[in-house]
Amino acid sequence: FEKVQDLSNQGLTEVPLWLASKIHLQVLRLSHNKLSVLPSEIHVLRQLRELHLDHNRLFMMEAWVATLTTVTDLALDHNNLVAIPRETGMMGNLTRLSLESNRITTLPPELGHVTSLKEL
Repeated sequence: FEKVQDLSNQGLTEVPLWLASKIHLQVLRLSHNKLSVLPSEIHVLRQLRELHLDHNRLFMMEAWVATLTTVTDLALDHNNLVAIPRETGMMGNLTRLSLESNRITTLPPELGHVTSLKEL
């Protein structure tokens, strides 16, 4: 089973549908693309540890991101995000959340519940 999928620098505006069949993925790199919304195909990847969505055009995150409870590293820097959902506070294994170079002015207080978070 493939554990790493690198789709960085592909000019993607959406995630390929076949990605949902890669249920054993642990690392997904979608950096440096043109994604504007968080791809819903990702929510079925229950073994995902690292999700790299940095350097895209994301303007919002869906609340379902909290279902990715195995993710420890979430890279969202260099996007157009104005907020992250309060449900992010339910991502109990998150150790690194990268949000720099976005338009976020406040973080949800629920993020304080993620005691594993070491780097923000």
